[in-house]
This record gives sequence, C-alpha cells and structure tokens, in this order.
Amino acid sequence: MLANPYAPGRMAELRMSDLKTTGQRVRITGWSGAEDLVLRLQEIGFHQHADCEFVGQAPLSGPLLIRLGSMVVALRTVEAHCLLVEEVA
Repeated sequence: MLANPYAPGRMAELRMSDLKTTGQRVRITGWSGAEDLVLRLQEIGFHQHADCEFVGQAPLSGPLLIRLGSMVVALRTVEAHCLLVEEVA
C-alpha cells in the first residue's frame, strides 16, 4: 500500500472514479491502492502530472473512458479509484 493521501494536514483529493462530466479535464496528483495495480496504471501511462480528460462511462456503471494523450483508455471503477486527480482549466 502506498502512502496515505488522507494523512493529517492533507486535504481529501478528487479521484478519477468521481468524474461524471464529459469533457472534464484533470491532472494526476498521485495514487492510492495496491502497489501492483498502481504499477500497472503507471505502465499504461497514468504518470503523476499527466493531463487526462473524462470522455464518458459505459452503460450500467461500466468502465470509465479516459483520454490520455492520443489514446482513450477504459478503466474499471476500482482502477479509476486509485488515481488521485485535481481539476484543471
């Protein structure tokens, strides 16, 4: 398990799984979750400070569609929940 993002003195952050508005742009600020899952996300390209865009979500609470650079990646909710983000203009 990686460092606790909710340690005293640190504000709760938005998670990728919280995104609901199509076109919403965010920047990755960190990760939280099992190390193997975090490493997999990093291998895909979800690095700290990477800019992403919420494209949509598949029906019936399916995977989230996230634009990362020139590719669109489908993330399960549990994967998206590991990514800490902040909104960007």
